[in-house]
Amino acid sequence: MKTRIKKDLDYFAKKPVRLGYTKEEDWAHRYLKLQGFPYRVDRRGNIFLTVKGRKKKKIIIGSHLDTVKTPGLYDGTVGVVLGLEVLRQVEDPEYTIEVVAWRSEESTRFNKPCMGSRSMAAGLKKKTLFYLEPHIEQGPVLWDKKIPFGVVKNLAAAVRYRFVVKGAYAHSGTTPPAYRKDALLAASKMIQKKNKATIGCLSVLNESINTVPGEVEFKLDLRDYNLERRNRIEKKIIGDFKDIAKKESVSLKYTVITREKPITLDYKPLGAFFGRSKVKWSYITSGAWHDAGIVKQAGINTQMLFIQNKGGSHNPTEEIKIDDLNIAAGLITEYVTSYK
Repeated sequence: MKTRIKKDLDYFAKKPVRLGYTKEEDWAHRYLKLQGFPYRVDRRGNIFLTVKGRKKKKIIIGSHLDTVKTPGLYDGTVGVVLGLEVLRQVEDPEYTIEVVAWRSEESTRFNKPCMGSRSMAAGLKKKTLFYLEPHIEQGPVLWDKKIPFGVVKNLAAAVRYRFVVKGAYAHSGTTPPAYRKDALLAASKMIQKKNKATIGCLSVLNESINTVPGEVEFKLDLRDYNLERRNRIEKKIIGDFKDIAKKESVSLKYTVITREKPITLDYKPLGAFFGRSKVKWSYITSGAWHDAGIVKQAGINTQMLFIQNKGGSHNPTEEIKIDDLNIAAGLITEYVTSYK
């Protein structure tokens, strides 16, 4: 089992950058088609591998195979690989077991997450007993506390904005600072007032070394698992940005790219199972959004398991322990085959 898991991970590591709905993500999905299980592909390109059970109700395990532009090797991939290993282990299950690889979970290409699950999860509600998403923790908590597993209680959710700052293009040598309407200077002051939000995209339009920037665009990501607190911070950020725009004599326009609500998952059954196990674990909140959030919004019982990871995420320093994945695969197999 340990060898199979490592073999799967090593295969996906051959092409570590796989943006959503690209030939690289297609390549990763083709690997699943070669594993010997019946499969289906829906109209959004999500792939489902199946081991039929004695009852019609199904349990779905899964995650995603697409990545950001600076990925590690385990974000999303671990969940699909663990699901695949469960399919290899189960024999004559009571419920049908399916493993899904959702398309384009990351926001990298389209500025919106969970493109595959977003429009298809609702159609799974009638026949699905529950959905389980194994995933690396993308923060430091479990690794720092030396806890291999975390049962996720909540998902934080993001509101995302596109901001456009417009000033006036001007000659860099002939326009004194007091006469400038520098869009980049104004944007940089806004960025310093971003509070706990993240600004990972910034563009200077018509950039030139000898021209005062006249237009700048940047995108902001603000997330929290407490909606009231997020709303309060969001309001303050917008207010601060407007004040800066007025002071710097530039215009500010903004649009919401996406707005999600924090989610509470159905964590109690999985927590009870881990409570009976002999492994070290804890409850945890996810600061990241996942396909699990979309599935939960569709009205499906949704559970999530984190595996400790060193090095954070969305960078090449992600680091897991194969032994943790080996244990996780066995536990998940036991959980789904004994679920009542």
